[in-house]
Amino acid sequence: MSKTTTLEDHSPDLIKKSNAIFFFCLECKQANIKYSIRIDNKLHGKLYIAMNNRQYKGIITSANFTESGMKKKNEWGVMIEDNKVFIDIISKLQSNSIELDYNSLDEIIKRIDTYKNKNRLPSRAKIKLKITDIINKNKKRDGQKVHTNDSKKYFLKPVGYTEKPFEGSRILNLSIEKLHFARRPAAVNIGDILICYGVGSTKLLGYFEVISNVINLGNGSRWEWEVEGKNLYPKYSAKWNQFDLTLSKMRLKYSGSILTYRGGDSLGSLNRGADKIRLNEDFAHYLISEMEN
Repeated sequence: MSKTTTLEDHSPDLIKKSNAIFFFCLECKQANIKYSIRIDNKLHGKLYIAMNNRQYKGIITSANFTESGMKKKNEWGVMIEDNKVFIDIISKLQSNSIELDYNSLDEIIKRIDTYKNKNRLPSRAKIKLKITDIINKNKKRDGQKVHTNDSKKYFLKPVGYTEKPFEGSRILNLSIEKLHFARRPAAVNIGDILICYGVGSTKLLGYFEVISNVINLGNGSRWEWEVEGKNLYPKYSAKWNQFDLTLSKMRLKYSGSILTYRGGDSLGSLNRGADKIRLNEDFAHYLISEMEN
């Protein structure tokens, strides 16, 4: 379950809305429902999307998601059932918004409580309370700004194969690694990120920035296409087997529902022989942050 909304500085709705979001998260946690909260302070439209067995239905409407909006007022809306339309919509919603994690929301609530204790709150006038600095912290990782709509593409790539799994004490090169593909990876370009996992253990091995064009080795082997990748976090790659960061556990811990760039909620094509899959940027950033942590 995902919710995209606004949380603006100095807004008279800030206190009421942040509490509503907090209880939404709490109820999802108690019901063991995966959820994500995203903030887009330029958002104005109302769009409600439901998914069942990868089939989308949604309503674009004037109605707010409140008792008044849903039951008491005359509202208009249109229902859409085209999967391709929704995959595009969801991708754009994510690229224009910032995910708000539970800890950041808790920090916002505490700042509001402190403000309320120090100030007499007006009824509808604007309050003097800033919280977007907390939201914007989620755009940073290790002091480096992360753009959710940057030009980089993120791919998940298996290393090894069924007959020769990548397990045990093996590690990927801690500086420059040659990464191989069974088919020409036309979508992979210099600057893109390859997040690697080991076939067999399915544990994350590290993540690499592509620094070369695609090379055809011309040796007739199963893996005759190659790129060079720079290891961006060798400290993790050197000890990958000491951590239990398997794909299945990362999937369960991830609060979002969309894993792939095309809006898919599974990585099943990798089990069917794909040598890479392009990831949704939020899920890619999540995998990277888990390795860095």
